[in-house]
Amino acid sequence: MNDSPNPEQLYEEARTLLIISQATLNEGTVTEAYELLKRAADQGHSRAAYDYANYRYYKQGDHNDAFTYVQKALGDDPEGKAHYLLGLLYYHGKACDKNDLKSYELHREAAERGNPDAMFELYVYYSQGIGCDINHGKAFEWNAKAAEADHYRACFNMGWFYETGTNVEQDLEKAFRYYQTASANGNGKATAYVGVMYEKGMVEPEETLDENGDWDEEKARKIAYTWYRKAENEQDFYMIDDYLDSLGLYYDNEE
Repeated sequence: MNDSPNPEQLYEEARTLLIISQATLNEGTVTEAYELLKRAADQGHSRAAYDYANYRYYKQGDHNDAFTYVQKALGDDPEGKAHYLLGLLYYHGKACDKNDLKSYELHREAAERGNPDAMFELYVYYSQGIGCDINHGKAFEWNAKAAEADHYRACFNMGWFYETGTNVEQDLEKAFRYYQTASANGNGKATAYVGVMYEKGMVEPEETLDENGDWDEEKARKIAYTWYRKAENEQDFYMIDDYLDSLGLYYDNEE
């Protein structure tokens, strides 16, 4: 009688260990968990194969293992994560020859399965003609779909489109909301843009109005400063002074 755990049992045990490791910060537990995922993947478990490939790619930089194991995950990939990761490997030529067409096809498949990262990549690919013909209409459509899924870079783009009237009719209220969504999802540049829209009176939310319902410049500036401070602390936008200076705005972070 074979008492060895089956792939699903190995997968669930690995997930339990990863949850424990988040609480204990025990690297040994993490290592054990991914060894179990590898065993499950070697026995044909697709989700384990993706999780292991993702770990090897992003956490350990082992592109060969990532390339091998992500292919084991393609058969059961309802969210398109494995197709997206394999598309990245082909785009960068990691553990394989660079192949823009394959990368595009894999991202397209991932996007059609609802993967927001892949949707955003299709915006880039169609904009620049990576593995496909340049098509700005399709680029905009895929960016909009990614933004609907709250992809932070796509939301920033939509904010910029609506602020400037690029591809759409100018609508500063929509731009403001998209920048706020992008900020909430980690886009530091969008955080600064929200502050600018407050300070320049490009939008007039209720919190910027005085008791008579008129826009209050001082209120707006104080609110803007809270957004600038937040932007200053976010990793992907740290040159807040240079950015504001380019707009003719001044920010004293001691104020």
